Amino acid sequence: MAYGVLDGYFVPLSFAKSSSAWASVHSPKTKSTRPPQQGFTGFRHSLDNSRFSVLINTLQRRASQSEGGVNTPASVIQAVLASGDEEQLREAVIQAVAKKMSNIILLPLPKLDLKLPLSEYGMDSMLLAELRQYIFHSMGVDVPFLTLMDSTTSMLSVAGIVVEELGQVAGREE
Repeated sequence: MAYGVLDGYFVPLSFAKSSSAWASVHSPKTKSTRPPQQGFTGFRHSLDNSRFSVLINTLQRRASQSEGGVNTPASVIQAVLASGDEEQLREAVIQAVAKKMSNIILLPLPKLDLKLPLSEYGMDSMLLAELRQYIFHSMGVDVPFLTLMDSTTSMLSVAGIVVEELGQVAGREE
């Protein structure tokens, strides 16, 4: 079981369900002077160490995004979907998928060729599962796993599947 430090105590990671709870760990307002009721006491001062700054910043950024970030891929796609412009929708989906691919394979976005098959980038089942999960959670489209595993599937074809599905959903809502 993995443990983290919350309010000066070691607690199971499942205790904090959201990144905003973990971001509040570093807040000076949450320092506790009371003796521990249960569990082990932790060393809060290690969170002030510069080595933890990346973790703290990431958790705070995720917490602020989950509280209604305006430029998340989902919000951009929903805004474009509401406008009804299919070309803008296609561009927004392509940008979101390409940005996620860039993060997954650690290749700068300008170096990605959208027409190349995903397999050319060394995408294995674990990386494809992460891409599939991202598409489902941010866009609400369930791309079949075997479609992603196909040796001819590219980022453009994935974006086409997503746009087609989003278009069908928008058509049903009207």
